[in-house]
Amino acid sequence: MNHARILQELILNTPDCAEHIASGNDQAIADLLSIGRVRVVPTEIGVGTILATLGTAGGPFLDGLVTLSEQDRNTYWALDLVKQGKFDIGMSGTRLQMRALAQEKPQLKAAFDILLSLAEVPDPYTPEQISIALRGPWGDVPVIEPIIINAEESAQTP
Repeated sequence: MNHARILQELILNTPDCAEHIASGNDQAIADLLSIGRVRVVPTEIGVGTILATLGTAGGPFLDGLVTLSEQDRNTYWALDLVKQGKFDIGMSGTRLQMRALAQEKPQLKAAFDILLSLAEVPDPYTPEQISIALRGPWGDVPVIEPIIINAEESAQTP
């Protein structure tokens, strides 16, 4: 299934989009579906980023990781990358390991969530993507026929 078809299904399965489909308001659909939509990008962090991001909790957080690294070799080596400013929180493996560690050590979860969010950037849909999903790449062949929606509504009205 291609991206346009997946987006089309998302639009059709989002009840708040129905009125915008009928009116052809692709911008409103894009805005609606873009709320909270992010993508993860490569983001290297180090001690300075951690201290700046976590504020007064940064030092104790790092101290806790140092203590944990005495028993956990992955944490030990991750701290080496943190010290170099090369710990990439955008890598999927890193993110999975941080989430797994937060499951084991719930006291780390809030700090990990904050740090992981640094690698998340907005990824909004464009009106053009919505238009292609609804009406095809040239905009002249409806993939979804809003008139059918309106015809069903008018058929129910006496």
